[in-house]
Amino acid sequence: MNTQRLLSVALTFALLGILPLSTQAQEEKKEGSGKLEVVDSYDWGTIAPGKLQADIQIKNVGDGQLQIENVKPSCGCTAAPLDDYLLDPGETTTMHVTLDARHNGPIRKSITIYSDDPTNATRFVQLTANIQTDVSFNPDVQWLVFNNATVGKETMTSIRIMNSSEKNVTIYPPEVSGTDAPVSFSLVKEQVLKPGEEVEMVARLLAEKPMQIEGKVTLKTSAENMPERVFTLYGQVVETATSTTPSQETSSVNHN
Repeated sequence: MNTQRLLSVALTFALLGILPLSTQAQEEKKEGSGKLEVVDSYDWGTIAPGKLQADIQIKNVGDGQLQIENVKPSCGCTAAPLDDYLLDPGETTTMHVTLDARHNGPIRKSITIYSDDPTNATRFVQLTANIQTDVSFNPDVQWLVFNNATVGKETMTSIRIMNSSEKNVTIYPPEVSGTDAPVSFSLVKEQVLKPGEEVEMVARLLAEKPMQIEGKVTLKTSAENMPERVFTLYGQVVETATSTTPSQETSSVNHN
């Protein structure tokens, strides 16, 4: 009898010791059972260029806390800060999305959301828009580059400018800044483009000495959603191969 009683008492204490551990494990499991809910995509539709903005809701639909660990846009032109990164069950936070869209045509970006959701720790939100400007460029570039420029030889680069709107648009002569390079343009006076019309803007460089070209070209228009376009001017003017004398070449070889 004493032995049975001792076994019963021992079993009771063992159960008392296990139950708190079991309860603690359940609580820990509950704390990690947050569940993230967010839309898969956001579309601005057809819109003018500029800083596109959107508020996207993120909700914890689980039965425990949800920790949002990081929000990572796919490029530097997109930002997506949150109001809160730790959500109790049923709570919602707002992701404030800003996308800097400057170029004509469709764009597609994404945002990756990392959290401690045990079933779906990584979520993607696709961002899309169709940027429609009154003035478009072909090629649609940010740079005007003079390639293979040499002293005493004219080098050219060009870009086509089109009126993509349904009304007349005035294109003004480009303005060069930040460089002393002798750059000139074919567009020397205001030009009115009718809907669908285009003009080729040719940039010419004729340098009398070697130089590094770094500057900006600002092209202004009468279009409301494209009042100006800034291009980065870049290039390098070098001496021609015929300007190197035989003695210089021999000296260079001996030196090596």
